[in-house]
Amino acid sequence: MVLSEEVSCPNCGEPNLIWRKECVDSQKGKILDEFPCGKCRKVISKTECLKIWETRPDPCLPGSIWRIFRQRPVLIYYDVKGRTYCKIPDKIDIELFESFWNFKYPHIPISAIPKGDKTKELINGNTKYFHQCYHPYTLYGLNELLGILRKYEDTPEIREVRFTVSPIISSLTRMAVLHVSNFFNGGEVTSYLTSQGFCTSQAFLS
Repeated sequence: MVLSEEVSCPNCGEPNLIWRKECVDSQKGKILDEFPCGKCRKVISKTECLKIWETRPDPCLPGSIWRIFRQRPVLIYYDVKGRTYCKIPDKIDIELFESFWNFKYPHIPISAIPKGDKTKELINGNTKYFHQCYHPYTLYGLNELLGILRKYEDTPEIREVRFTVSPIISSLTRMAVLHVSNFFNGGEVTSYLTSQGFCTSQAFLS
């Protein structure tokens, strides 16, 4: 699934998805520096726009609030009989995406992000726990995976499994970035901040 940040127009305040036809140059494979607002049509730049913050109940910490910048699903990839397809999310997809905020994730560890040079940006952005590096729809899959792994805690193969799974968990964080050029022209389409991604995988698998 590809998520797009949604920002507010500095002129009229209208929310604008960054991933839409008027913002993406598919020929050059990049997000445009300037694009027209979807409502007032004034040409704006992303640097002028403001992040839209949402306040949600933290599904892993009852009674706690999770402040997160707004992201919307814009593309969904799925496999059918070995073939990969892509679709634009419909109403049912979006409702399912939102429903993950209401689930419980008993196997997700609650671990505070330690203060340090590599984590300062995360903490200042209101990401205070490792599980908050992931969107709840990702936490759903990780919760199922961790539940399975814990059944084999005492087996000799568990260390090898943890080693194999660790980079996968890192690549699923909210810090993962879409390589727009590779998306249109081929190649690895995602990357992530290595130091922060490594920390999140260790916190989940240690």
